[in-house]
Amino acid sequence: MAEGVGKKLSGVLTYQNDCAGSIGSADPGKQAAVVTYDEGETISVSWDTTIVHPSAPGVRIAIIFDGNSGFNAGVLASGLESGANGIHSTTVTLPAGKSGDAVIQFNWVSNADGGSYVGCSDVFVTAANNGGGGGGGNSTDEEIGTESSGTSVGTVFFILLLSLSGVYAIGGIGYSYRTKNTL
Repeated sequence: MAEGVGKKLSGVLTYQNDCAGSIGSADPGKQAAVVTYDEGETISVSWDTTIVHPSAPGVRIAIIFDGNSGFNAGVLASGLESGANGIHSTTVTLPAGKSGDAVIQFNWVSNADGGSYVGCSDVFVTAANNGGGGGGGNSTDEEIGTESSGTSVGTVFFILLLSLSGVYAIGGIGYSYRTKNTL
């Protein structure tokens, strides 16, 4: 995902079709992949809710591959609740027959909050017939001789960025509250 804390897109009450949303230049553009998956693989996407409020229309997870235009065509899950304070996750299945550089988008829209949050993570998806040799997410622990910690690098990255987004949002709310009450 983008470096630093995520920003609230105030007044943006629709799912975004890009990584920048209405914040324009805050999208750093294509970066190195943070994790590799296999096409058709079921993965876990996690987020940390730090401010509880009604989340309708909710959380959407989407994917875009190089050369495609926009996340609206690659929705993997939509209408998910943001949940109570704490870490939440959902599983999504990556599209079969698509591989290469890709971007996974987390987008939470809350009409009650008056805005949304968007974050993107650069990933690489390997083709199903990659000639073996591992590298994809479908290898078992016995095949590659390692022990699983149960949490993928991608999941940790999503949790970290969303946690930082929550800290930023709480700071903004506190600043807004303090400013309003001192005027």
